[in-house]
Amino acid sequence: MMVKFGAITAYGLLSLAGEAMAQQTVKVMPFGASIVARCWRNDLEAKLKSAGITNFDFVGSQKGSPDCVAQFPGSDNDHEGHAGSQATDYAAHGNLTTWLNQQPVVDVVVMFLGHNDVVLGHKPQEQIFRAYSTLITQMRMKNPKMQIVWSNLTPLDPKRWDKDSPNNSKDIAALSAKIKEFAPAISTMDSPVRFVDNFSGYDPVADTEDGLHPNKSGNEKMASKFFSATRDAIQAASKGTAKTMRNSNIGTDFNNVVRDFLKEQRRAS
Repeated sequence: MMVKFGAITAYGLLSLAGEAMAQQTVKVMPFGASIVARCWRNDLEAKLKSAGITNFDFVGSQKGSPDCVAQFPGSDNDHEGHAGSQATDYAAHGNLTTWLNQQPVVDVVVMFLGHNDVVLGHKPQEQIFRAYSTLITQMRMKNPKMQIVWSNLTPLDPKRWDKDSPNNSKDIAALSAKIKEFAPAISTMDSPVRFVDNFSGYDPVADTEDGLHPNKSGNEKMASKFFSATRDAIQAASKGTAKTMRNSNIGTDFNNVVRDFLKEQRRAS
């Protein structure tokens, strides 16, 4: 009877350990400029949790507006979105590497970035894409199995944003179309890139406060668009983390302890 109880206990512990490993917290970094600070992140978190995806944590050195938490109580307000920032500057100065290194682990990066390269920097598309490539390389240097969720850009209201530069809205549209083409091409088996189309179906007048930054309806649309790709990235990262833990010294030591326990129970019988 003693052996039977011990075996059941040991195998129960193994089962619990397996479940714990499968539910390791996945670290997700929302990354970009000012739009990343908006409430679509909190809305996205609420949608994920409503769908049963709970083993994740948004990370970053920045905090979103308290209004976002008021709209979505209990939501995580951490992110890495810096107002006025450009992909080309990030790539040149190594900002992303610094922010990634501030976190012990980053499993998923959700990237929404590029408006300012067009409307502030007036950078050519080729330069922006070189910057994107550099940033993705930096993500993979931090984590070779990085899950990347990459969105194109929301459209601009030309009446507001084409006054100083008449091609801003057209350049954003062209950049968004190119991201849609480019993102799948740099996806790998170890580090997949999941494309999100936030350009389509977004109204730069009705869905923004100022022709650029999302209002409540814009945040809702963005959260809905990001949902599937972010869910899939979290699930993929979770499986990879559990596999790594099973192959780690901690997992091996735990299994050895259980085996020794069973051997002692057999001897005692």
